[in-house]
Amino acid sequence: MKINRLAIASFATLLLGSSLVAQQPATNQSQNQQVQTNQGQPLPGQPAQRTANRQQRGDDAQTKDQTFAKCLAIANQEQVAIARFAKEKATTKEVREFAATLEKAHLSCLEQLSGISPQIGSNSNAVTKTSTTASNNSSNVDFLQLHQEISTQCLKDSEEYLSKKEGAEFDKCFLGMEIAKHAGMQSTLTVLQRHATGKLQGLIKDGLAKNEQHMEVAVNLMEKLAANDSSKLSSSSK
Repeated sequence: MKINRLAIASFATLLLGSSLVAQQPATNQSQNQQVQTNQGQPLPGQPAQRTANRQQRGDDAQTKDQTFAKCLAIANQEQVAIARFAKEKATTKEVREFAATLEKAHLSCLEQLSGISPQIGSNSNAVTKTSTTASNNSSNVDFLQLHQEISTQCLKDSEEYLSKKEGAEFDKCFLGMEIAKHAGMQSTLTVLQRHATGKLQGLIKDGLAKNEQHMEVAVNLMEKLAANDSSKLSSSSK
């Protein structure tokens, strides 16, 4: 009986050893397949992965700059329209010339912005409307479209207001609007410059300088008109 138990134990040990030997090549084969599968795929932190990450960041920056460019294009589009309106209605020659300067400068800016975003054209209809006005019941808001709609309404209201003015009063109201617009744009450009990259950052830097020049001209013209009014009032009182 002992012999039989010993024989059985030996036989079981032999079977277990054979099983382990038989399983070993399969394990190695699985490991080899895993190695082959991982071949050509860079591990995290390897150059190819870092390159992909940099490319993704570059794409994100480009998309961001394109959105900024569209917003700036809307503002320039509004300026071109109001400048054309003032150029035809202004009484003072210097104010008409200033309006013409604004039109030319903002058209030039639109042309430069069109090189950043393909949806911008180098004319007064700068931004292609890619979506219709959202329903009041919709929870989704297209902020670029909303910005366009606000700008269009602002232009409409400005033209309606200015159309009621005549002579020197029109000139002063137009100049007052331009001073306010350029003061606001100075702040807008200052903030966007912190977040823009590449070509757009350079355009914004130039835009800040031109914006300051335009505001200075508008202020000087306003002061000149005010001085003329004072001079006329003084003459009439004598």
